[in-house]
Amino acid sequence: MPEGVDLTLLGNRWAWVQEWPVNRARVAQVVARGAPVAIFQEAGRTDWGAAALDAERFKFIDDLDKEALRSVQALIAISDRVLPDLPMHLREYTLLYRPPTLTLGVACRRQVDVEALNRSVRNFFAEHGWIESCLTAVATSIRRRHHGSLIDFAEERSIPLLAYPHEKLALLQPTMRRQTARISRCSEAAAMLAAGVKELCVPRQAFEGMTLAMARRPWA
Repeated sequence: MPEGVDLTLLGNRWAWVQEWPVNRARVAQVVARGAPVAIFQEAGRTDWGAAALDAERFKFIDDLDKEALRSVQALIAISDRVLPDLPMHLREYTLLYRPPTLTLGVACRRQVDVEALNRSVRNFFAEHGWIESCLTAVATSIRRRHHGSLIDFAEERSIPLLAYPHEKLALLQPTMRRQTARISRCSEAAAMLAAGVKELCVPRQAFEGMTLAMARRPWA
């Protein structure tokens, strides 16, 4: 293993959350004795030293197919999505990292309260298989920056509330007319601006009194 890469503490410098820390010692033992380890990454920054790992010991995989995992003794997974059920022999030998990658675009009416917003966000994440703890920012139009529900939602999660002017939102949604920006398309543009990308991982979805959309930061 290259100097400076500790797979059991991977992501500490970028605030990746280790979801199953109880497995750390067991995975460390597998790595120390040179047994085969699978690495699955679909989110977060990739400049952590992966290219320097010994290809004989560390098997990089593109999906969590059980057949691909049969020959390894531990798994390092970096994901902002719900994972499928893992093979029995890996359930205590998996380290799962959750990077802060996701930005949520919100357009909501003033009368929407924080309880309704929380409920809709939970349903939104669950329906599409994303992990809410990977949410790193909530974004909206500057016209909604004083909405109490958005302020409370961001404060509850200790994440920033980012508000963008209509003109900047329209750069990513050229067909967005001023009248439609009030409730629909601005959620998509806000999510993309907050993530610094030009595509969505989940397009806007309507809930009662609001629309939600989501984008993913590639460098988190």
